[in-house]
This record gives sequence, structure tokens and C-alpha cells, in this order.
Amino acid sequence: RYAFDSNWGKEVPEASRSALKKAYQIINVQMADYMANGKINPVAGIFLMKNNMGYEDKTEVIVSPQNPLGSVTDTQKLEEKYMDVISEQDGTGKEIDSTTTHGNAP
Repeated sequence: RYAFDSNWGKEVPEASRSALKKAYQIINVQMADYMANGKINPVAGIFLMKNNMGYEDKTEVIVSPQNPLGSVTDTQKLEEKYMDVISEQDGTGKEIDSTTTHGNAP
């Protein structure tokens, strides 16, 4: 700790930096090996690696456009289809009986 405090703000020599990177990589591989072989609890290993080795939880969300209602129908065809249905019904949605007359019939 003293060496770290006394060198605060100073650049670390390349040889030391290289040795620290190698040690970091060795510890990283060793932790993964220990978790895989049951030498440490994987939950504890994940916790330690997330806190000390920069590991993080990531959730990947893939968004792809889909039409949940099926294929797209031409709006003109839909309009024609429903205009035929509307013309066969009165305003209440009931079918118009062609034998019945509306209004004041003599």
C-alpha cells in the first residue's frame, strides 16, 4: 500500500504495467477455471469477477419488425370489402331486408 501511495499520480513503468496486465489475465483465467472445476462457488466467482475484473451483466434485446396480424392488405381492397358490407346493413348493423319498406308506405 505504501508503494502505491507514494507513487500516486506518477506514470507506471512499462515493465511493471506489462507484469500487472499478465497477472490480471492469469487471475482472470484462474477464476474461470476454479468456477468450472468446482474449486469455488460459481456465484461467488461471478460476484468477485464483476466487482474486481470488470465483468458486468448484459441483456441483449433484439428488435425485429413483425406484423402480428399477418400480411399487409391493400387499403383499397379493405375499403371496398367493408363498403359492400356497410351498404347491405342499416345504421344499427342489422341486415336490411329487401322485402320490408322503410318510411311511410301507402
